[in-house]
Amino acid sequence: MIDSYNRQKLSKQREQALLNEVLAIQIGNFVGSMFSKQIKIRNVRELLPALFEEENQQEWQWQEHMQKMREFTARHNQRRKEMD
Repeated sequence: MIDSYNRQKLSKQREQALLNEVLAIQIGNFVGSMFSKQIKIRNVRELLPALFEEENQQEWQWQEHMQKMREFTARHNQRRKEMD
């Protein structure tokens, strides 16, 4: 039972350390961007892409669906123009 508690505590500490690191990177980027235009401000999705993999997949599927709908609309409108 003590081992389980220690593992959970260690996991939480690692998570907090990771969050602190991301925060430090973001602060550094924001401060650096004030002094140089070359420094790019990255968002959390760019810093930790593995955490947002599922969301990115869903976004990609949505974009693919919207592209198919645009193509369908263009074909439909083209056919209507040909009929007139």
